[in-house]
Amino acid sequence: MGQIDTTLRYNGIYNSYEMGPNDTIHASIFETQYLSHVTTQFVAVRVAGTIVDGWIEAIWIDADGEQIGTTKTVTWTPTRLWKRYTHTFEVPTGAVKVKLTYRSGTAGYHFSCPMTEAGEIASAYNAQTAAQLAYHTAGGSYIGFLNANQIVAGVIRSLDGKMRIRLDEPSEIAMDGTAAKLRISPAYPLRVLDSANNVIAGLMLIEGETRFFTSALANSENPYSWFTVGSIEIEEDGNPVTLDGLFLFDEDSPAEPVYWFARDTWGWSGNLRIGNNENNIFIGYLPLGGISLYASGAMGNSHFDVHPDSITAYIDGFVFSSDGDETKIMSGSNQALGVDSTGPYRIKNGTKTYW
Repeated sequence: MGQIDTTLRYNGIYNSYEMGPNDTIHASIFETQYLSHVTTQFVAVRVAGTIVDGWIEAIWIDADGEQIGTTKTVTWTPTRLWKRYTHTFEVPTGAVKVKLTYRSGTAGYHFSCPMTEAGEIASAYNAQTAAQLAYHTAGGSYIGFLNANQIVAGVIRSLDGKMRIRLDEPSEIAMDGTAAKLRISPAYPLRVLDSANNVIAGLMLIEGETRFFTSALANSENPYSWFTVGSIEIEEDGNPVTLDGLFLFDEDSPAEPVYWFARDTWGWSGNLRIGNNENNIFIGYLPLGGISLYASGAMGNSHFDVHPDSITAYIDGFVFSSDGDETKIMSGSNQALGVDSTGPYRIKNGTKTYW
């Protein structure tokens, strides 16, 4: 990382910038609309050590902020004495701005007095109009590294204009890239969007609670299994059933959930289901405060009802029930074994007989 050197000055006046190996300095973005040429200049010296070529890169930008063509590169060689270097670039068609970058090569050098101007002639250096090493304008700050306790800006933009951080919005902070966008605001503490402004994931604030939302949850970048939260529709006994809840998918079944924990819209006022397309355990609410537990699929078709004053179990054609007055096991409607306040009994072909 380079640094300002106040001991080695050009012409005894201008501080130099000591560029280390593979250092970079970004000049200010220069307006080129309606210009045929621009000329850049600087002075440099390599006081000691190996002399290695440095180079200048020119990135041309159109009115949409996109780069035009390839990056233009010009090499030069420093010497042991301060020397002025100039280069004139022809402005390509459609370019409205140019971004110049100075690179040090593998050895580095001292650099000072950079300036870019319109035309094909390098004028005498003028500190009032030059693109200084730390050049600040209303449009931005341009330097390789910037350290400050406070930076006030409206927009922070990448060199090619493809990435922007907008700080001048009254209600949110916005970061815009070519493929993704980021929004930060009081109502939505964090939102990630795609280029078409579709929300991918984020945080939202509802009644003072911060809630996370996304299309899927996983524990790694390339997971074997993952969860989604939302709704799916299945068919049951020829009827469509909508399930709202948490659904588990895996690599072998990326389109159909292998397990779910969900609430349905079928039967009583919504059942809580744990299972999949082959097996389900239902927890349903019955009238008068009862709860029904129901199993279906390969586990059979059985359910267990719990009321405030009774229980009933239905198991493959058999019914076991018990309340405060009677307990019995039934097979069909005419066969049963039970006990009531009188004593034990059996029901055979509809006839009740006490033992």
